[in-house]
Amino acid sequence: MEKFKLETAGILDSFMKGDIGFPQYITATDAAFAGAMPRLGNLDIPQLRAVMLGNHNTVMEEMLRRGPSEPSEAENPVGPVLPLKQALRGEN
Repeated sequence: MEKFKLETAGILDSFMKGDIGFPQYITATDAAFAGAMPRLGNLDIPQLRAVMLGNHNTVMEEMLRRGPSEPSEAENPVGPVLPLKQALRGEN
């Protein structure tokens, strides 16, 4: 459990400093969770949940502070998202 806490604290710190974006944050925390699950017992689940929810709240507050933005090319590697009608007509 301590390894998971340290790993997710580092991931959260990277997100808060702007070193990684939200998609990278989600990917990294999912990987940390997947790595921790086989080592955790039933008694660790409440503590795991508390860490995950605390991190989630911190990230959501930061996202609100940053405000809405267009996804960067790195966050949206397929390019700009077209409105549905424009995409269906084949317009670029």
